[in-house]
Amino acid sequence: MSERHAHMNATEVGIVEGELIDPEDVPLGEVVDIARRVELTFDGRLSSEQTVPLATGIDSSDWVSAVLVVIIHSFNTWATSDTTLQVDVQAIDLVSDEPQLVFEGASVSLVKIFGDQVGPAMFCEQVSLSPGKIRVVARWLQGDVEASDVQRAVVSIQLVGRRHVPPLYHVV
Repeated sequence: MSERHAHMNATEVGIVEGELIDPEDVPLGEVVDIARRVELTFDGRLSSEQTVPLATGIDSSDWVSAVLVVIIHSFNTWATSDTTLQVDVQAIDLVSDEPQLVFEGASVSLVKIFGDQVGPAMFCEQVSLSPGKIRVVARWLQGDVEASDVQRAVVSIQLVGRRHVPPLYHVV
């Protein structure tokens, strides 16, 4: 069989000419550090909710899956077991003609750390991705007992995203 004939048969069965891409050359994972050993402080007012934006406008459009990782390095004694620190990943939209506004969508991942949990600890939660951008906020929910002192937690937060596997062939 001639070389030209073999090439035609290979093309007919779906093999595309071009350069083979080694998957090891294309990083599929992306780690976005949101916070590294950051001390969050809240005043602990009775039945209050306090929210602190940590990162806004993270582009997750290339990710096919993602995980939220929250590490509690240390914390002081929280008032009660119904005191909660939440790390919330939210779908958002940002528009150029109103840059001061963040259009908040649904929560796509939520880690809850309760006052009676023992630290240090690590929490991982799957992120339900939506196209576009996301933001990460820390939310303090003080329960029915008012704290006598400032409530503190030292945290590290990461988003670990995975991109789609690239095609095996680059068409020339």
